[in-house]
Amino acid sequence: MPGYLPTRGDVDRVVEWFLKRRPGALILPPVLDAHAAHRVTRALGAIGLLGAGLNDTLVLTGWTPWGPLSQPNAYFSYDGEAERTKEWAIHCHASQVLLTDYTQYCSHLGRAYAALTREWAEGHSLSGRAHRTDDRFVGVELFQIETFDPQRCQNHPPDPIQIALGLLNGQLPPGTAGLKPEPRAGNAGESLQPAAGAPA
Repeated sequence: MPGYLPTRGDVDRVVEWFLKRRPGALILPPVLDAHAAHRVTRALGAIGLLGAGLNDTLVLTGWTPWGPLSQPNAYFSYDGEAERTKEWAIHCHASQVLLTDYTQYCSHLGRAYAALTREWAEGHSLSGRAHRTDDRFVGVELFQIETFDPQRCQNHPPDPIQIALGLLNGQLPPGTAGLKPEPRAGNAGESLQPAAGAPA
C-alpha cells in the first residue's frame, strides 16, 4: 500500500458507491494514523463525500492503535455478543494477530472506556446511580465527531476530510485545495462557524 495512488476508476467506483448508498454517517481512521491503508481510506472517504455532494453526512473519526484520537466527543457501546463478533473478525486476518493480538485492544480498552463512560454519564452519587446507563454493555468505542476547522487544513499534508467538510459547507472556496478559508460577509473579525448540519 505504500505509495498507492488511486486510479480514476478507483475514484469513480468510490463516488458511485457513495451516490448509491448515501450514508448518513461515515466512520474513518484518524488523520494521524500511521497505517498507509487507513490514510488512503480517509482520503477516499473525502473523495466520496465530495463526489456525491453529501454535506449532511455525519463524519466520525474512530480510534485505532496506529494513531491518536485527540478529542473524543462521542461513543458507541457494545454488548458481549458484539465483542465476540469483533474478536472473531480480528482473528479472520492473520496480520491482526501476527505481531500483536489486537483483540487485546478490543477487550481491554473497550472495557476500560466502558467504565469511564459510566463514570462520565452517572457521576458520583451517594444515593446510587442518578442516571443509570445500560448495564448490558461491556465495551465502548470512542469517536470524534468531525466539524470543519480551518487550522486543520493548514497541516502538512492537509486533512482531506477537513477540506471536504469545508468545501461541502461553503467554508472553503472551490479550487483552493483547502488551503485558505473563504472570508465570510459581515464583521471582518468574525470567526468561522461549525460546519452546517454537523453537531457542535
